[in-house]
Amino acid sequence: MQTPTNSTWADYQAPRFRILYVGSDPDFLSALRKAAGKPEYHIVSCPDRDSAIVFLKSDISYHLVLLDIEMRDAAALELAELTRSLAHRGDIPIVIVANEVTSNLEERARSAGADACITKAQDISVAVERILRRLR
Repeated sequence: MQTPTNSTWADYQAPRFRILYVGSDPDFLSALRKAAGKPEYHIVSCPDRDSAIVFLKSDISYHLVLLDIEMRDAAALELAELTRSLAHRGDIPIVIVANEVTSNLEERARSAGADACITKAQDISVAVERILRRLR
């Protein structure tokens, strides 16, 4: 964690919720960061499978893992399975985000260990609000 500038540690408010977003959708990530732009949220983003594995295997605590099914290497379901298999990540909520959620995707996501699938929708802010509501 970086030391905040122009403040003391006593002034620093640690984030209440840390979210790991794995995906490469700049519009969705921007909307997520904007909606969660309060000190209580910290968004960590990984653009691909390999960097996500490093973060998932680390000791950094997360309150939610968001996996974008549209990511470049199409590894969202594989990463959901990996997350569930890690002892220190077994009970973390996992949400799959997709441009379109079908019953087939929901079934595959649940089998992989995801707790929910959320459509990004026309208005990304609606999807982001639904995601953040899961943390409150």
